[in-house]
Amino acid sequence: MGIWALPQTKQSAEQLAALMAKPLKASKAEAAIYNLLGDDELSDSIRGQIKTDGSNSDARCLIATRLEGFLDDYADRPEAYSEEWNPAALKICRRIVNNVFIQN
Repeated sequence: MGIWALPQTKQSAEQLAALMAKPLKASKAEAAIYNLLGDDELSDSIRGQIKTDGSNSDARCLIATRLEGFLDDYADRPEAYSEEWNPAALKICRRIVNNVFIQN
């Protein structure tokens, strides 16, 4: 499993929040989040969604689910991460997850 980017800074979390504020086409999602939430498992899930639901389907639920997994894992095992999450970034990321699941 390859992870190359997580929204651990306030700036990157804010950028992700801006992307997640409105529907994000699956066909554009991978490129849009590449430097913010870069993860092989998420990329595979997005490609699978394109195959099953089409390129215009909204990828935000997949992204929020994967982000929630990272947040929960970090809460349980912060020592497993090479960088600490900024407290403001954690709040923003939790808000992203909550907003996506409330909307859907």
